[in-house]
Amino acid sequence: MSAVRILVTGARGTLARHVARILTEGGARVRAGSRTPAAVKGLPDDTEVVPLDLAEPDTFDSALADVDKVFLYCEPRGIEAFTAAAAHAGVGSLTVLSSASVVDGQPPANPIAALHAHVEETVAASGLPWTFVRAGSLATSALNWAPQLRTGVVRGPYARSESAPVHEADVAAVAALTLTDPTHTGRAYVVTGPESLTQRRQAEIVGAAVGRPVRYEEVPPETAREALRATMPTEFADTVLTYLAAGVDRPAPVEDTVLRVTGRPARTFAQWAADHAADFR
Repeated sequence: MSAVRILVTGARGTLARHVARILTEGGARVRAGSRTPAAVKGLPDDTEVVPLDLAEPDTFDSALADVDKVFLYCEPRGIEAFTAAAAHAGVGSLTVLSSASVVDGQPPANPIAALHAHVEETVAASGLPWTFVRAGSLATSALNWAPQLRTGVVRGPYARSESAPVHEADVAAVAALTLTDPTHTGRAYVVTGPESLTQRRQAEIVGAAVGRPVRYEEVPPETAREALRATMPTEFADTVLTYLAAGVDRPAPVEDTVLRVTGRPARTFAQWAADHAADFR
């Protein structure tokens, strides 16, 4: 019996690389899709890498040929065409990397949540078996502090805002299991880290991992908004700030999904920081 072939989209991303590695180690054949296949690095040696742009339907058919299952990043452009192409290709199920913002309601009018909800609704209406992996606050967001870390001061808004940062490897482990175990079909999992931490405490933990004291210096929201607008649409920048403001002095929800699904406790933020210490240096 031939091994299951699984298409992993967004193959340049760290999380997708973790998914590909876990699936390969489990005996699956992985096809990795990316808009820039030549730039994909860090995948298992026998991974098939193909062109795939989730906003360009012309790239779908060849990427989906002979695929049994798909790990799908949330991309609303082209999602109707992609689900139709997946159904036509005989894909058995989709695992969608979604966001906990779909269910947390903070803020109520949230364009990031709306984007992910649209993809979820389209997938659910497609008739294909599905699983939604709704990632909470990804610890990788802290990598944005790397350029400031050399000064020993991280500047940002809302120092007392709390989140439960999750290691991307834990999200990938949950996603990989949903792709190989049919008992997860039709489920929606919220995946968080094991502890609620303030922005200030996260900066201190990163400092400990790289071996130097790091202080979080709070800046006014307007200053932070201008910096965020340089890297994302204005409405997304405003949503991020509203989310951070809502988390001030409010412990973030902590889910035990990683333990329940994988049988292993979620990694702490300190473990994540140690794993990424070289990225900060």
